[in-house]
Amino acid sequence: MTIGIANAEVKIAKEPMFAVATVPPVVMLNMSVDSQLFFNAYPEFADLTGDGAAEQGYTHAFDYFGYFDSFKCYTYSTSSDRFVPVGNTTDKYCGGSEWSGNFLNWLTMARIDTVRKILYGGKRFIDDEGLTVLERTYLPNDAHSWVRFYDGNDINDLTPFSLGDISTTISPSEISVVPGSRRGDGDRFDLGTPGWTSSEVQLGDQIELTHASHPGVWMRGVVIGVTASDPSIRLQVTGSENPLGLTDSISGWTVTNRTRRGVSFCNTTVTSGASHGTTAISAPPLLMAARGNYSLWTANERWQCRWQEDVSPNVPDRMRIANNSFHNGNDVVSSGLWANSDSPRRSGVRLGDRDFNVRVEVCRDGYIGTENCQEYPEGTQKPIGLLQEFGDEGPLDFGLMTGSFTEHVDGGVLRKNITSFSDEVDQQTGQLLKPADSIVASLDALRIYGYSHNSGEYTAGDDNCVFGTSKNQMTGGRCFSWGNPQAEIFAESLRYFAGLDANPSFEVSGTDRLTGLTNAEWDNPITEARYCAPNNIIQFNASVTSYDDGAPSAVTGLPGIGSVDDWTNQVGTEEGIVGFETFFGGTDGFCEPDTLGNLAAFRGVCPEAPNQDGTYYIAGLAKYAAQADLRPTWPERQNVTTIGVSL
Repeated sequence: MTIGIANAEVKIAKEPMFAVATVPPVVMLNMSVDSQLFFNAYPEFADLTGDGAAEQGYTHAFDYFGYFDSFKCYTYSTSSDRFVPVGNTTDKYCGGSEWSGNFLNWLTMARIDTVRKILYGGKRFIDDEGLTVLERTYLPNDAHSWVRFYDGNDINDLTPFSLGDISTTISPSEISVVPGSRRGDGDRFDLGTPGWTSSEVQLGDQIELTHASHPGVWMRGVVIGVTASDPSIRLQVTGSENPLGLTDSISGWTVTNRTRRGVSFCNTTVTSGASHGTTAISAPPLLMAARGNYSLWTANERWQCRWQEDVSPNVPDRMRIANNSFHNGNDVVSSGLWANSDSPRRSGVRLGDRDFNVRVEVCRDGYIGTENCQEYPEGTQKPIGLLQEFGDEGPLDFGLMTGSFTEHVDGGVLRKNITSFSDEVDQQTGQLLKPADSIVASLDALRIYGYSHNSGEYTAGDDNCVFGTSKNQMTGGRCFSWGNPQAEIFAESLRYFAGLDANPSFEVSGTDRLTGLTNAEWDNPITEARYCAPNNIIQFNASVTSYDDGAPSAVTGLPGIGSVDDWTNQVGTEEGIVGFETFFGGTDGFCEPDTLGNLAAFRGVCPEAPNQDGTYYIAGLAKYAAQADLRPTWPERQNVTTIGVSL
């Protein structure tokens, strides 16, 4: 089976996992919980189609994976505040009042959503016998929120919204060419814009002035004032070209506003209250839509994906345009982007009469289409994933090991012992049961920890992850949503397969900072009687590896392990990468070019985390797991097959 996730694939082979075993093969799911797990699933830098080039924006030919069916059309129910399917589509396009499921997946899915969808069909907001509603993950109002700007001609086949026009008018005002600056009084003037209303111009729009009689001459700037009664704008010119050397004031300038074309969509969660540490968050996951180019809606100083009326900009003086405190301070001359300089005003440009909850009704009778649904004995249809398909009275047993929020830069924590997944599903209705130790309950509980919706900082609960937090402060008990010790999580699973005890330095007692997230007592069901069961680890990684340089001490007691450095260096040699010029973290914490000697000596992944001690130890441990015998006293060799999933 192959399931695509952005530019990654999960391949579960029939051999050796099903290799004529008389007992179920076993699979430990390993999962990082670093903050990047909650990033957008389809970033602009991902090569989704395999052509070697990063995708820029929405690619209609690609089937985006997520909670929505790519081949289904949806409307938004204002009575139930969720998306509901209304029909199937063969080309992924829909009528002018409907949403394309493929487009909605591109707009709204986070990495954790794709993981939940793959494994058990998605996080269920409603799980009644006759109704299933999935919901996107919680997103704080920081860089975990994301914006999508779309100005394709097919937008009305993908959404209920029209494209909008590039606004143009001829100004009667007599003005001369000025050089342009962000603050200079002499680069500022009023300009008549006949026929323009709020549909044609908003504060912060990027304007271009050209003149038919003087080709090559132009001025560009930012709208800092709008007068509706006698249509005109006040423009701060930020740059110009005057190859003809014009000095006279002339009228007849063509005024062009490209910022009004297209639609911007922003994903976040808005909730009241200062602290959201261990307490659950009930506020709905939101999708906001605004007319125009607000592609920098998430490029603000602090508050991302918020309507302008709801937050103060808190803009440094250097970002001001004229005397205006725009949220992102964009000017097209500097950036080349025609994006508005501000966050959008709800009262001026919001599309639809509300923000949309990213919740969707799935497996609806009569609209199954290409959805992965299963009918249960009582006639209910429920979304399923790999766990139901292979573990619900099926041929595989599953367990779960994840990183933790308490020991966020160290090791892994067992969430569920390896066993049948059938204890998590009502076999008559397909509803999820979530027992005390549960894969679904654990993964559903995962979210960003410690974000304060009052301050916009990570100061909620017992966190104190503010701007300027040092590495020593982070490893000393701050920033609990950051840390991805991949090799140490993997090492803990190897200890489990080898029948060893949990590493005491990784253990978490009680609730792991988030409601519903607890650890399981090690009660390893892998006994000698099951020696013929193939052992497997599926390692999910959504982030840059960090803080896993403690892996050599984490494997103490594993039979035949010897030196983790030696296993890792073997991988480097066999892969032919020794001697390559590359960048990695230097002694000062910055990326430095150097020749790669021993792979085990690598520290600090560049460019993302040069000072966070990320290693390639997991490669060496995977090689050890494949070749070693973790239970040397048992019949046959007890090795482990590793499947890596990069999100």
